[in-house]
Amino acid sequence: MLELYTPSQLAQYSPPDNAYLVGKHFIRGAVTVLTGAPGVGKSFAARDLAVAGALGGNWFGLKVHEQFKTMIFQGENQLIRLKKEYENLDVENLDEWIRVSGPNLNFYDPSYLRSALDCIKDFEPHCMVFDPWSDIALDDDKASHTVALRQIDKLILAIDPSPACLIVAHNRKPKSDSKPEGRDLLHELSGSLKLGSRARAVFSIQSVKSDDDKNLVKLTCCKSNDGEMIDPTFWSFEDCEFTRI
Repeated sequence: MLELYTPSQLAQYSPPDNAYLVGKHFIRGAVTVLTGAPGVGKSFAARDLAVAGALGGNWFGLKVHEQFKTMIFQGENQLIRLKKEYENLDVENLDEWIRVSGPNLNFYDPSYLRSALDCIKDFEPHCMVFDPWSDIALDDDKASHTVALRQIDKLILAIDPSPACLIVAHNRKPKSDSKPEGRDLLHELSGSLKLGSRARAVFSIQSVKSDDDKNLVKLTCCKSNDGEMIDPTFWSFEDCEFTRI
């Protein structure tokens, strides 16, 4: 339904107290994107978001404002890999707050979509993760990304208030002479024109070659429409964990 507001109403609008989940970068009803090359640790970073929501603290230095429930729709990892992700965590204190799907995402199958909607309405997550985007957008063109975002909207709008949404995406195939930094990393995002414009915030994880730490990665905020553009941070990613450098 179309809603119209006067300038006075907009000027006096106060966001709900629980609008922001993490920093000013994960907002209920809004899309955030996490991008990077394969194997750099994106899925583990998404898991850490869910864990931070359950246990408090921060996510890559961004403050968690309140305890929240996360539902992760993932299509790449079999149960044996998921066991590796969670077996060393405080799972008893996570069970109430996190749900993770098995592999094989298919939001274009009506029965799968109905099942997903039922699970969302039952669990009522405050945050939903979709990993990877390539399993939802069936091609890397504007039309495919438009259709995929509409599928995501069906799930986000299934409950009120709408949850925050994290989309985990791959980078484009790198060019040999290209070494983008900062905001330019946004253009490396697969489907960047459509997906990057829809996202309110975009984070990029990059592997950094270092003689001192072979597992060094850099997290860069390359878009932030509602919060500050935080400085890049460096992390050692080893044994399924990120440690700040």
